[in-house]
Amino acid sequence: MRLPKRAAGRPLVSHLPAGHLRITAIVGGVAVAVFALDATLVEMGTAVVRDRALELDVHAEVSRGWYSAMTTLSFIGGSGAIFAVATALVVILVLIRYHKAAMVVIGVPAAALALDATLKLVFARPRPHLWASAQRIHSFSFPSGHATGSAALAAALTWVAFRHGSRGVAIAVAVIGILFALGVGFSRIYLGVHWPSDVLAGYALALFVAAIVVLLVERLFPAL
Repeated sequence: MRLPKRAAGRPLVSHLPAGHLRITAIVGGVAVAVFALDATLVEMGTAVVRDRALELDVHAEVSRGWYSAMTTLSFIGGSGAIFAVATALVVILVLIRYHKAAMVVIGVPAAALALDATLKLVFARPRPHLWASAQRIHSFSFPSGHATGSAALAAALTWVAFRHGSRGVAIAVAVIGILFALGVGFSRIYLGVHWPSDVLAGYALALFVAAIVVLLVERLFPAL
C-alpha cells in the first residue's frame, strides 16, 4: 500500500499547535533553568541535606518487596535498553518515511546521554551509598543517566506522537512516557545509587536536549 505524499515542509498528519516551535523553545528554557538551579545547589552543598532526607525516607517507607521490580525497571531505563528501543523505532519510522521523526527519536537520547556522560565528569559527584544493601556503583552520580535516557526517549516519542498521531494517542504516549521516566528515576533512588537531585537534573537535561534537537531538525530539515 502506497502512503500519500506529504506537502513540502509539512508532516503527513500533524496535531501540533501553530506555535509549537515557540512552545518547544520555552520548554527548553525552563528545563535549562531548572538544571542550572539544581546544579548550583549541588555545587554549593546545600542540596545534600534535602537529598539525604528524601533518600532515607524512600529507604525506610517503601517495602523491600519492590526490590526485584525496581531492579527490572532500572535495567529497562538503562542506556542499552533505551538505544535498543530507539533503534527499533528508527527502523520502523524510516520504513514509513517519517525521516524527521526518526532523527528525533535517535538524536535526542544519543545527544542527551553523551552530554550526561560529560557532565558527570565535570561535577564528579560521588554516589550516595547511605545503607549497606545499596547497590555499589563507582562512577559519578550527577546527573542520573537513567533519568536522562528514559526522559529523553519519552520526550522524543511524545513529540512524534503529537506530530503524527491522533490527539488521543499523543496524550496516551505522553502519559505513559512520563510515568516510565518517573518510575525509572524513582528506581534509582530506591536502589540507593542516585540522589534525588541527580534524577531531577537528568529530567531537566533530557528536556533541554529534546528541545534543542527538535528545533535543529525543524530548522535544518523543514521539508521532511
